[in-house]
Amino acid sequence: MGGMNGEDQPPPATDPYLTPESPPEEETTRTYVTPGFFRLLLGLSLVLIVMQFTAAMMTEHTLPPALREYAASDEGMPEGTLAFVILGVGVLAFLVCAASYVGMFMLRKWGRRCYVMSNVAGIAAATLLPPSVSSSIAEAIDWVSCIAIGKIIAVAYFTPLFDLAEEERMRMRPNL
Repeated sequence: MGGMNGEDQPPPATDPYLTPESPPEEETTRTYVTPGFFRLLLGLSLVLIVMQFTAAMMTEHTLPPALREYAASDEGMPEGTLAFVILGVGVLAFLVCAASYVGMFMLRKWGRRCYVMSNVAGIAAATLLPPSVSSSIAEAIDWVSCIAIGKIIAVAYFTPLFDLAEEERMRMRPNL
């Protein structure tokens, strides 16, 4: 048992997710994130965005009167030309964000670049806005949304999911 010559050694570790029909491990590039799961994450992030705005509107009455008054005011909002610049950048960022979701659902590499760019632009734009007031429920949903966005970016860049989709598209493309 477990002698010096290597007899009775435990079998080599194998991937528990492989089935008998799976090709040998050396011939495959595996990912444990399927396209369906990735698209589910994208859908979840969209649902969370809607939930956050809905929670903010539905729970505004629970804020103390001074905070409700501040939330209803235009205090600190940019005015004049700066307001139009911010509005224009916001519309452009929204369009890039919408395009990024389409590209991500299609597992296109340009979609993931647009997704990161639109998130970075959103963070930069947030620095130009005045302080905001929201309920703890809306903030909790925002935290979960940030976790989902981080997971989406991690999967898009640090798994072979997009590379495998690209290889599959190339394989399916007719040779002209």
